Amino acid sequence: MARSALVVFVDHADTRWLRLLQPGYRHCFAAFQHSGYWLLFDPLLHRLRLDLIDLPSDFDLAGHYVRQGHRVLCGEVGEPARPILFRMEALTCVSLVKRAIGLVAPAVVTPKQLFRRLTSPRPNEPIWRQVGAQPEQHCS
Repeated sequence: MARSALVVFVDHADTRWLRLLQPGYRHCFAAFQHSGYWLLFDPLLHRLRLDLIDLPSDFDLAGHYVRQGHRVLCGEVGEPARPILFRMEALTCVSLVKRAIGLVAPAVVTPKQLFRRLTSPRPNEPIWRQVGAQPEQHCS
């Protein structure tokens, strides 16, 4: 079953080494819509933040993040296009978001690479689209 989701790319850098990453793509997190709620999935440096958010039905979460200056992609999450047998990679915001949205892309290791991959999908992968500043450019 496909589920609506957001992937959010932010500029804040809580640690020095994150400043080496491209501005605007220093961290990423996801939000998943389910039964009128949003599950915020934010892999932080020392913990995994999971928050269930109950918002009014007319609240535009994607637009909220865009107004905060973040880049936002919206799409649908389903099962991975191919089975994952064994994959070892560093435990980062990118690796955890990839797992959460079902993306198998071992070469994608930075938030900017994740943004590029989601906006230029391979065949049989879901299409993610960027949310703009205008309400008509938001997720439906």
